[in-house]
Amino acid sequence: MTNGAGILADAFNSLRIAAAVLAISVLLFGFIALLAKGREAIKAAVRAVAEVRLNLAFYFFDALFVAPLLTILIAGVRFVVTEYSLAVASERIWEVVGGPVTFIAVLFIGDFISYWRHRVEHTRWFWPAHVIHHSDADMTWLTLSRFHPINRVTTAAIDVFCLALLGFPTWALVANNLVRHYYGEFIHADLPWMYGRFQKVFVSPVMHRWHHARDV
Repeated sequence: MTNGAGILADAFNSLRIAAAVLAISVLLFGFIALLAKGREAIKAAVRAVAEVRLNLAFYFFDALFVAPLLTILIAGVRFVVTEYSLAVASERIWEVVGGPVTFIAVLFIGDFISYWRHRVEHTRWFWPAHVIHHSDADMTWLTLSRFHPINRVTTAAIDVFCLALLGFPTWALVANNLVRHYYGEFIHADLPWMYGRFQKVFVSPVMHRWHHARDV
């Protein structure tokens, strides 16, 4: 009975945290959408209701079942890298260069890893799991939540393993994940924004919507 109560308490806590994180994104991207599109933002939100419902189901399923498994997976990956001395760089390097440099480095290197990992996801072996992410007919920032559990596992395993090999400390991995999460929501948002001359360097909402439309 105690174990059952503990599981329920953990599940409730996971849902509470997920709801709080979701509320932040709702307020943030709701404000941005109204600022960028005015009344059209409300009409677009109404059109996307069916897809949003499905994305919410993915979001809370992930919070309850997938995220806890990923926590164990990430800890396991870091343990293997440390236990078998697989790292090609020491964590000491990042202590020497300092927090700001480490933060910038993990973002750029993490983005490089993510780019090539994403290209792999569009190959025939990984596409069956990744295609679910491309199935949203009315993209919103919540489209970021629509991932097959297998896709989530491969993403976490590849990204964390590569960054751990380079000796990045845990706080840097967490920071990279947070930035990628919110920027990921931003580029999935229904916003008419491009980056002009920087369009070929940084992914914008318009460019990423084109990527989803092409299914490439």
